[in-house]
Amino acid sequence: MTETLQAVLDRAVEQGRVAGITAAAVNRDGTIFEGAAGRARVAAGLAMTVDSVFMIASMTKAITSLAAMQLVEQGALDLDAPASDMIPALAAPQLLGEEGSLRTATRPVTLRQLLTHTAGFGYAFTSARLRQYLAGPDGGSPVVDTPLLFEPGERWQYGVSTDWAGRLVEAAGGLTLDAHFDRHIFDPLGMHDTAYAVSEGQLARHVSMHRRREDGGIDEQPFSPPRTSVGGGAGLHATAPDYARFLRFMLTDGALDGARLLSASSMATFVANHTGDIVAGEWKTSAPETSNNLAFSDGGTARHSLGFLRAGRDVPGGRSEGSLSWGGIANTYFWIDRRAGVAGTVLMQVMPFADPICLGVLDDFERALYTTLRT
Repeated sequence: MTETLQAVLDRAVEQGRVAGITAAAVNRDGTIFEGAAGRARVAAGLAMTVDSVFMIASMTKAITSLAAMQLVEQGALDLDAPASDMIPALAAPQLLGEEGSLRTATRPVTLRQLLTHTAGFGYAFTSARLRQYLAGPDGGSPVVDTPLLFEPGERWQYGVSTDWAGRLVEAAGGLTLDAHFDRHIFDPLGMHDTAYAVSEGQLARHVSMHRRREDGGIDEQPFSPPRTSVGGGAGLHATAPDYARFLRFMLTDGALDGARLLSASSMATFVANHTGDIVAGEWKTSAPETSNNLAFSDGGTARHSLGFLRAGRDVPGGRSEGSLSWGGIANTYFWIDRRAGVAGTVLMQVMPFADPICLGVLDDFERALYTTLRT
């Protein structure tokens, strides 16, 4: 298995699809693969290693969702109570009309909606209407003043919802988000290389960013120390083996290596479909420099759990129906196949998101993994 999966990474670099890459795969018993290929920083001649540090961006959302579920289990948060009970700023959410006018939404925003991206919030790169509003004279903070795009609960829209969920975690748990993660998730799971703030030791291992050219090549961007930004929706930096500890936890009934973070019933709730018939995983980009169009809905079958995109059918040669997944803006990806008992992550640093070439590498790795497991 190791030779087969390592060959996938090596080919991706040799073919010029990426400058460097790391990946890890786990099952319920432990790690089944860790590998790296290429350069972490091309200009500096820094080799990629399995402990190279990546900006994982929206892979932060899964951690925030787990923190929220811990507090739901404790009774400190309610999935269906108005979020404004704890965050007054959400008491009268404004809804942005097609013509650019604002009105007060008629329904309250709830934690369940925030964790499933059905609250109505968007990102500027997933909504042209929102991008135009935020660029205008009245456009404010990307989180605090972002209006809704529809009444809460109507449909799926990727946006700042998990940032608000992070604020609920802080309000209910009495800790800053980074402190909650350290105390209740990272320390129990042994994730000592995942953090918002990059240490000096991690900085020496941090990977540079690249941008995809129209001809398919990539250009390395000048490296600079990453800024610390604490938020529920993004901000974490991690290594593939470290994040794989979280993925392995997600294959369990809520406990890993003696550390119980959720009850079995809470884990079952966490991973279930919470959007009913609402399709998840699609958007048409309004900022091609940030993201390509997204087509992760798998023919309209994908739904959303309390924090993850949820596969609505088996992927031929790959993950099972019900598998959980998401990624980060710089083409970092993970999936969790609880039915098959395997999970994986593939980390690259290429903009924009949903890069077809990077997605091809992810697909190659996933198929190679399942092929070796099934033979």
